[in-house]
Amino acid sequence: MDNYSQNLYKKMIGTTQKTKLSMLVSLVLAILFGFSCVCQAQQGEEDLNNIMSSLSSITHIEGEKRIIASFIERMKHYNIPGASIAIMKDGELLISKAYGVKTANNSDPVDRNTLFQAASITKSFSALAILKLVDQGKISLDDPVNLHLKGWKLADNDFTKDRAVTIRSLLNHTGGTNVHGFDGFAQGLVLPTTTAVLAGEGTSDPVVVFQKPYEKWDYSGGGYVILQKVIEDVTGLTFSNFMKAEIIEPLGMTNSTFQQPLDTLIYDNISVAHHVNGDVWENGWQNFAEAAAGGLWTTAEDLIQYYIEIQSIISGNEDGILKKSTIEEMLKPGLNNWGLGVEIRGTGDDIKFGHEGSNPGYFGEMMGFAEKGDAVVILTNGSSGSLVKEFLIAVSDYYNWDWSHQRKLQIQTYNESKLYRYTGRYAWTENEAWQVDMTQKDGKLIFTPPNYPADILTPLSPSNFIDLRTGLEVKFTIDENEKVKAMTWKGGNNFNKIEN
Repeated sequence: MDNYSQNLYKKMIGTTQKTKLSMLVSLVLAILFGFSCVCQAQQGEEDLNNIMSSLSSITHIEGEKRIIASFIERMKHYNIPGASIAIMKDGELLISKAYGVKTANNSDPVDRNTLFQAASITKSFSALAILKLVDQGKISLDDPVNLHLKGWKLADNDFTKDRAVTIRSLLNHTGGTNVHGFDGFAQGLVLPTTTAVLAGEGTSDPVVVFQKPYEKWDYSGGGYVILQKVIEDVTGLTFSNFMKAEIIEPLGMTNSTFQQPLDTLIYDNISVAHHVNGDVWENGWQNFAEAAAGGLWTTAEDLIQYYIEIQSIISGNEDGILKKSTIEEMLKPGLNNWGLGVEIRGTGDDIKFGHEGSNPGYFGEMMGFAEKGDAVVILTNGSSGSLVKEFLIAVSDYYNWDWSHQRKLQIQTYNESKLYRYTGRYAWTENEAWQVDMTQKDGKLIFTPPNYPADILTPLSPSNFIDLRTGLEVKFTIDENEKVKAMTWKGGNNFNKIEN
């Protein structure tokens, strides 16, 4: 064999060996990747099985036996037909799973792609949209909101003469605006425009400033409808179209939409709303013209994309939906530990952020870490939030996340005569036509607001009562003559007592 032939032969042998080595490396990597995926799936199933078998009540009375139950048992207990759950660990989706049925009157199961109403979780995504406009240089957080509104504007009054309501103050609920939440519109009704909602032509009062901006945290869905109009006026697009193009699609949320009303010919995998007793909501669910406050239809798996994106940006991804500095601004805690569109808990590298949501017939919550790559989401098609809270306590305990904990209590025992002074009629300070009776039964106070489950209140002290099922507290104002004058419900809703 001549030298040329020998060299060619050596090259062929060498190339063949390199090819074989490359193929071997690829095969090993594929096996390792497949093994990793199998291990991750097994870990997800193991974690979730442990969590789902260890639910307990939100509160525990000291001295009584602690009851442990399964997730399915608690679903039945609270009349929750269906649920969707997703858990994220180390920056990746660990497991996504669905439970139960879409509607209580048939056996059609919920799956990972079944749509639920996100309710007020929506506000976290509306905040992203506003922050997107900030990054684009179209608005600034500390601009007076009226600077960017066309036609309808937020009316100035004595509360705004020293300080204007800004974009930032609406995002973190310190703008002094009214309207806590919305009841929605029945199927078949024509939805009002954003301007009409703000003017009080929907199912809620006109949105106004009722206290000085920045002095107090007061949750305001009305403030987010103002931000909805800012988005429409600044971009010239409908809120739904802007959210689809700038938020939903970039986040890879393939089973989410802000369409209101929902086109059931396009979206046919839908969980139906249910009353607190488990009955199906009339015509399926309510629609929401107040889309920025509670109009997102989504899945638990899609909501995890929110955390994947934000944690990626914090870790240094420069191609994210927002700038890192903007995310850092979003996560700065203000009054009542609220950032821009999210509740904040923890400090330093242990910062956690999230939002809960409650629409008629739906309840859900999401929470995750800023630095650690972990998050959890649960969505349900029932009116009770207790199942969601119990699940999050179980998750928090299992992973040691310090988000939710069972509250241990020492309760008081009051007889009928001692409870009598609390009973009577109470009027909401934001809308005095919204009146609720406080009654008593079996040593408890019963408070039943319209379109909300009844609160069964147990005394902790003369001025503080709690619903042992939900953890919701009611605080009473008692004057120097021991007369009950007012109460605060759900943290920020004040009621004056108007009748005994």
